[in-house]
Amino acid sequence: MVAALPEGHFPTISTKNSFTLIEVVVALAIFATVMTLAGAGLSASVRSWEKVGRAKDRLAERVAIDSLANNVIRNAIPFTWPDSISKKEKPVFKGERDSLRVASRRWMGSIAEGGILFVELSCRNGSLLARYSKIPITDATPEPGALSEEVIASGVERISFLYADRNEREEIIWQESWDSEQNENLPLAIQMKIDWRDGRSEVWLRRTAGSGFRENFGLRKVYAPDQSKK
Repeated sequence: MVAALPEGHFPTISTKNSFTLIEVVVALAIFATVMTLAGAGLSASVRSWEKVGRAKDRLAERVAIDSLANNVIRNAIPFTWPDSISKKEKPVFKGERDSLRVASRRWMGSIAEGGILFVELSCRNGSLLARYSKIPITDATPEPGALSEEVIASGVERISFLYADRNEREEIIWQESWDSEQNENLPLAIQMKIDWRDGRSEVWLRRTAGSGFRENFGLRKVYAPDQSKK
């Protein structure tokens, strides 16, 4: 049995569960602070992620260039090919200050691939470009589309090469170009320098395969150009 309330007595409704204006302002201030800190942290995370991504891309390019130096320069060998006009055998190697043309030995996946790959390195439109073919690359090679092309790295301002030889006093000398018609030897080593558009410079140095004592049967001729003419 439920007891009846006395007449005139009704339960009152409490207002303690409602928020005051000050409490709302404080809550919004705390929320804004938390969101600001979260946004700053997210922005720092995004910048860090982008920085890691750029470092990853740079590392991938460096690995590709290092592989190029190992596979092309370190495996460079002497190779001659008949000139299209005179039919005289001429070296395929052509070393310029800003480009390199070379024959390189390679592992064969099949007989059709051949054991030699002919490669030309140069800089074009801000990229380190490798052109390659199974047949010798010469000045008479038709363009465009006659050769396969691959962009090794982008963001390149310029590339430059230096070619090492030994003079009569057994000293190492460096030349900015290599005249293969006057000097049938291959350079002892080739240095490739890359100047990047962001101001950095990096150098790769490799000894060539076809310049050693064994490869030349000990008959390598010393080539000593007149340095006074430079």
